[in-house]
Amino acid sequence: HWAWLVLIGVGGGAWIADSIPTSKRHTSSPRTASAPVAPSCTPVSIVSGVYRVYTNNERIAPFRIVTSRGSNYYAKLIDSSSNRDVMSMYIVGGRPLEVDVPLGSYRLKYANGNVWCGESLLFGEKTAYREAQSTFEFSVQGNRISGYTVELIRQSHGNLRTKSIG
Repeated sequence: HWAWLVLIGVGGGAWIADSIPTSKRHTSSPRTASAPVAPSCTPVSIVSGVYRVYTNNERIAPFRIVTSRGSNYYAKLIDSSSNRDVMSMYIVGGRPLEVDVPLGSYRLKYANGNVWCGESLLFGEKTAYREAQSTFEFSVQGNRISGYTVELIRQSHGNLRTKSIG
């Protein structure tokens, strides 16, 4: 009976191996270790809004991010002189986000995808990463506070240039 169990086990193992897509199959020789497998994404529930604030500076400048449906966004404002994170936001695609940010000069980096996996994995393997090539100056001008509206929507004559980042 043990021979039948071995035969069934080998046949079942071969069937399982054949059902795995080629791009996901990992093999290793006895002399080399296999490459580490990226952790799988466990969807995390989240709502639009400020995700983290990395400064104690007062947030008084208006910042609005507009996105299109079909993708969600994780955005960060980074201090342009110190290169430190200032705050991060999560934006549900198709729903504008309005927040107040500290005064200062910032770069905007963002990631987008469909399923939020948490801050370490963002949107999993299909995350797209971009950075705006503009610097955003949030300042006081006379008795007015300057702010921005950024549309993260591809437009034929748009004025926000972005580049892919790792």
